[in-house]
Amino acid sequence: MSSRHADVVWLKQIRAYGLVGLVNTVIGFCVTATFEMLGLSPVLANACGFAVGLTFSFMLNGKYTFDHAEWRSALTPFLIAFGFCYALNLAVLLATSKLAAIHFLLPQLLAVATYNVSFFLLMKFTVYISRS
Repeated sequence: MSSRHADVVWLKQIRAYGLVGLVNTVIGFCVTATFEMLGLSPVLANACGFAVGLTFSFMLNGKYTFDHAEWRSALTPFLIAFGFCYALNLAVLLATSKLAAIHFLLPQLLAVATYNVSFFLLMKFTVYISRS
């Protein structure tokens, strides 16, 4: 694959991931913010937000972002990648919790950003790859 073609593929995947992720992130963040405003702990609210988007993310990223038709081969690596990225997300959330003094949702924003970048890279290089 030429360097130019590889660049085009990366850009296409980043754009598709961004579109899928934008919708998924807005929905998940709204769920997170709503539950936190209703009094749930930040960690539990964050877990609820991620739970809402997991299946949506798996199906749409497999189909539209990475053009991967073999969903069965991707499910286990996807769940492992999700678990790792979610743990990283929680680590960032807890590490930045003092920033809540500036705004109570700032740690959530930083945690979600970390999750999104790391999950894209893991999906691209370990989840939605040809296993033949």
